[in-house]
Amino acid sequence: MMRTEFEVSELQRRLDNLVMIGVVEEADYPAQRIRVRIGALLTGWLPWTTLRAGLDRTWWAPEIGEQVLVLSRSGDPALGVVMGAIYRDAHPAPADRETVSRTVRPDGTVEEYDRTTGAYMLDVTAAGKIVLRCGASSIEIANAGVRIMAPRIDLN
Repeated sequence: MMRTEFEVSELQRRLDNLVMIGVVEEADYPAQRIRVRIGALLTGWLPWTTLRAGLDRTWWAPEIGEQVLVLSRSGDPALGVVMGAIYRDAHPAPADRETVSRTVRPDGTVEEYDRTTGAYMLDVTAAGKIVLRCGASSIEIANAGVRIMAPRIDLN
């Protein structure tokens, strides 16, 4: 069967649109949707993937200006789903070892786990605080000091 020039062009367009790289341009966080700029194209409102979305759920929304991957079912951007983020010169990787999991926040806070040493580090800026809660008990760590609140405190 001979394909027309239009059919070949349409197939090529759909193939080109299966996997695209773009930058988040707009966000509707309550609706869990974003719009991505891919060259001249601004997608419709698309969902993004997350680590878990069942009984265990995670939330880490893509930010405006973040580079992402868009997978489009059948090559139709209207059916796209946004996959993760992609490092780039403006936002390079925060670590360079496969044994380290590291998150760096814009305020300078760093969370890091190194599975080689078993070391977990949470370095919060002086303006922040760490709160650990378990039922009626909590520990607050801040630059000004440590506060422990509990119905009972055992020092032994």
